[in-house]
Amino acid sequence: EVAELRSREDDLETLVDTLLDLADTVVLVIDDDRRITGLSRAAAARLDGAAVGKPLSSAVSADEFDRLAALLDGDGPPPGAAGDGPVLHRLPHGGAVLVLVDR
Repeated sequence: EVAELRSREDDLETLVDTLLDLADTVVLVIDDDRRITGLSRAAAARLDGAAVGKPLSSAVSADEFDRLAALLDGDGPPPGAAGDGPVLHRLPHGGAVLVLVDR
């Protein structure tokens, strides 16, 4: 059972990596500590400092980090409400996917 679960996990990780590489959108996957756990190829190309394991604050400006932190804390406007800001998708077991649509 454990081997089958690991195989499924590997397949899902490969699928996510493939989808992130296909999108020409800046996408960052972060954990609860606001560290980057995944990113799209577009994010790596467009954001200086964006890399797996680094804090979100290393990849965006201080103003943008404050705006994203407000979204993550639930203190900001609804994600993507204006249509040109970041879109936040919370993950069921912690962390979030950030789509930076105004890039």
